[in-house]
Amino acid sequence: MFYYKRKSWTPERLRAYLTTVPQDRLVLLDYFCEKTEVWRATDGFYGQPFIWCYLGNFGGNTMLVGNINELEKKLNAALKEAGPNMTGIGSTLESFDVSPQIYEYLFDRAWESQPDVHQWVEDWCKVRTRSYHHTDKWKLLIDSVYKDWSFYGLGTQLVARPSLEGHGTYYTKPYYSYNNDTLKKICESFVATLIFEPCQGYVGTNWEGEYKDSYKYDIVNLFSQWMGNHFMDIRNDFTVAYKNRDIKEMKRQVKIANQLFADVDALLNTHPAFMLGPWIEDARAWGTTPEEKDYYERQARTLLTVWGGPVLNDYANRMWGGLVGDYYAKRWNLFFKAVIKAVKEGKEFDEKAFGEELSKFEHAWTLKHTKYPVEPRKAKEKVTRGEYVLPRFEKAWTIYKRWMEE
Repeated sequence: MFYYKRKSWTPERLRAYLTTVPQDRLVLLDYFCEKTEVWRATDGFYGQPFIWCYLGNFGGNTMLVGNINELEKKLNAALKEAGPNMTGIGSTLESFDVSPQIYEYLFDRAWESQPDVHQWVEDWCKVRTRSYHHTDKWKLLIDSVYKDWSFYGLGTQLVARPSLEGHGTYYTKPYYSYNNDTLKKICESFVATLIFEPCQGYVGTNWEGEYKDSYKYDIVNLFSQWMGNHFMDIRNDFTVAYKNRDIKEMKRQVKIANQLFADVDALLNTHPAFMLGPWIEDARAWGTTPEEKDYYERQARTLLTVWGGPVLNDYANRMWGGLVGDYYAKRWNLFFKAVIKAVKEGKEFDEKAFGEELSKFEHAWTLKHTKYPVEPRKAKEKVTRGEYVLPRFEKAWTIYKRWMEE
């Protein structure tokens, strides 16, 4: 509040407001310190206790963000310079299950003064998966992919409201500063470890349960991000074909897009952290009557999509299995169909008119009661071309083989 409305909260007003409260009778949250440390602009909140907070996530957006290297620098400086009224380290995240490593690092700092980031990542990997074999991958991720801070409105082009150029709405910026080819190579190394080399100690009696699950989480998280980023190239190629009035090429790009939609949705549904089904069922569980259950489901669907009005449309966008296949993919196909129809009729595509029609689809989706899987589908171990494939990862293997050749 003090930063967002800083024109109104002048230093004089803020000092008067905070010093009116007896000392130590309130605790302030410095809400978004990775972006702006308000304590620095207010003489440490004029002596009142405050908690240094890392936000890290808006709306549950499933993007690869969170710069541990920069977080280390900021925390070291705050711990050295803020003084005794910095009474704690906290987080004001808007959703769980996104970029868990940075929150673990953040709260380790409450107990350990200045851990070396790379050593911390190595130790974290060993504890998390009982494996020494992917620490180098995570160090590369930290240094080359997890470079950006979170901010409101992040989302891949896939989850953005369809448009020929740009990203449709304010709250779906498909921004990332890393090279997507670098992420692709890291995905290859993760999948190779899981699928090609189990006999070398990566898979066994001491690498099961939560440890194997953590590794699977990483693969789904990283690979789906790469695919979501890659969709921007497909959309851009479709737009070029539209400008050239090349219907054959437009249809070819639509076919590629639909293969990607299906594959992303299937991949996400291999891990419960990326599935729409549990979200819907958990919401319905709050109701005690059919009417109440339907009400809570409608709110759960609305939160992820239209939020309640056009201003915050897609604010809580997420790459989740079920949401991709039943919502984002259908939006894009409505768009593709409308654009191709315009070209066939010799007209310019009317994006404004289409947006009005799309709003009807979005609202109607919030009123549906479609059932989605609540658990990853069960699968048997099998051998494919001489390579062992872990249970439940045949689908990921098939998708990997298809898209790593792109």
